[in-house]
Amino acid sequence: MKKLLLITGVVLTAYLILMTTVAPRSAAPSVSAADIVQEPPYLVTERDGCVAVYRNGSLMKTTDTLVSNLPKSDISRLKEGIRLQTEKELKAILEDLCS
Repeated sequence: MKKLLLITGVVLTAYLILMTTVAPRSAAPSVSAADIVQEPPYLVTERDGCVAVYRNGSLMKTTDTLVSNLPKSDISRLKEGIRLQTEKELKAILEDLCS
């Protein structure tokens, strides 16, 4: 009986040592800031029939420009949502759509 307990103890100890040193860790992979892809902050889309601008998901501005008066190509772009990185790009697209 003592031999059986000794052998069981040795086997369990060996198993624990192997599992802690050989087994891969299931930790989350490290992610650097460069790996994170952020969506552009500005989104130009349609809201209540007019051209609207969102910044980081919050409504920033609704224009008086009716989407129904725009060319079909602009309407389809607005339905998909026009994502923009900079305020300069935003001003240019608003001038194009709202003039």
